[in-house]
Amino acid sequence: MQVNFEVDNKLFKDFYFHPIGIEDYSIEGIDAFNKSFDEILVISPFLSETVIRQLNDLAKSKNNVLITRKSELSKLKINSASNFEVYALKDIVIDGENATVDLENNRQDIHSKIYLIEKGNKSELILGSLNASHSAFYGNIEFVLRLISSKKNIDIAKIKKEIFGESEKENPFERVELVDFKENDFSYNNLERVIKEICRSKVRGKVKAIKDKYSVEIEFEGDFTFDNLTVTISPLLKNVEKIISKNIVFDNLNLLELSEFYLIKALDGEDEIRRVIKISLEGLPENRERAVANNIIRDRNVFVQYVNFLLGEDYLLSAVENENTSNRGFSHNSSVALSGLYEKMLKAAVYSKEKFEDIKRLVGLITDKNIIPEEFYEIFSLFEKVVNK
Repeated sequence: MQVNFEVDNKLFKDFYFHPIGIEDYSIEGIDAFNKSFDEILVISPFLSETVIRQLNDLAKSKNNVLITRKSELSKLKINSASNFEVYALKDIVIDGENATVDLENNRQDIHSKIYLIEKGNKSELILGSLNASHSAFYGNIEFVLRLISSKKNIDIAKIKKEIFGESEKENPFERVELVDFKENDFSYNNLERVIKEICRSKVRGKVKAIKDKYSVEIEFEGDFTFDNLTVTISPLLKNVEKIISKNIVFDNLNLLELSEFYLIKALDGEDEIRRVIKISLEGLPENRERAVANNIIRDRNVFVQYVNFLLGEDYLLSAVENENTSNRGFSHNSSVALSGLYEKMLKAAVYSKEKFEDIKRLVGLITDKNIIPEEFYEIFSLFEKVVNK
C-alpha cells in the first residue's frame, strides 16, 4: 500500500521527511544544518556546545534566538553562542501551580524541538525529535519534518513578537547572559530550601467581602526559618508584597484581582528566586470566573483566538497561524477562520475530547453572546453530539 502526503496549507509550499541516524540517512542530508543561513530560531530542551557552535558559525547575522532550559546553560561558552540571544523560561512559568506539590519532579519546562531558519526569501520550519545536542545530531535515531515556506508567510521577527509578547509582563521567557561556567560560582541552595519549605507547608486562605471590595486572609501552619533572607508573597494579579509570616492579610482587592495563585519571592543580596504557588481559598465569589472571562474576551476576535489556543497543541504553530490570520485582514464571519476551527475540533474529537468541556465552560461564562459567531455554535454543537456518544 502506498501513502501519499501533500501540503494542504497556504503557509507552506513543500515538505520533506528526514530520518536521521539510520543507514544512508544522517544530519548531512539536511542542508539547513550544514550550509550558511541568514537567521535561525532554535527551541531545544537539551543542548551540546558543539552543535550550538556549529549553528552559530553558520549564521550570517547576530539576531539569532536560542530558547532552552536553564539547566543547559552551563554547557555553553560565550564564544560558542556569540551570534545568539539566549532565553529560558522564567521560574514562575516553570513551576506554575505544581510548585505546591513537588519542586523536583513536576517542573513545567521546554519540551518542543523547533528550528525556524531564514535564507533569502525562504523560510524552513523543522519539527520533530531532534534536540540541538551532539547525541541527537550524530548518534541517536531521530525523525524530523521539514516544511518549506517564505519569509512573507513565516518571519522570525514576527514570530519572536508572538512568542515573547509586546511587553516584559507578557513574556514567559527571560533573556540570559552566558558566562563561562565555573563550578560553585553561584549557589541558590539556601533560596531553594526556603522556597521548598514554604511550598510544602500547609496553608489555607479565606476571602471576605467588604462592601464592593474583598480581603484575603492567608494562614501558614508552622514557623519558617529564613536566616537573613527576604521572603515575600503577593497575589499574582495584584502588585502588593507582604513579608511572609504565619498570618497575612491582603485588603482592598477588587473582584478581578482575586486569585488562588500567589508569587513567592526569596532574595539574598543580588540573588533571587521566584515561584508561583496555588493556595485554595474559601469563599471565592461564584461570579469571579465569569467576570475574569468577560474582562479578557471582549470581542469575536479574542474569542476565536482563545478557542484556537484551547484547541492548539503547539504554541509556535498557533502563533504562526494567528500572525498570518491578522496579516490577511481576517474577518470572523469568514469561512477561513471557522474552517480552521473545524479542523482542530476534528482532531480534538479523536485525541483530546476533554478540550470540548473547556470550550463549553468558556461559552457558558461569556455574558455577551453576540461575541460568539453563530457559525461557531453550529460547528461546536455538531462535534459535541459526536463526542458525547
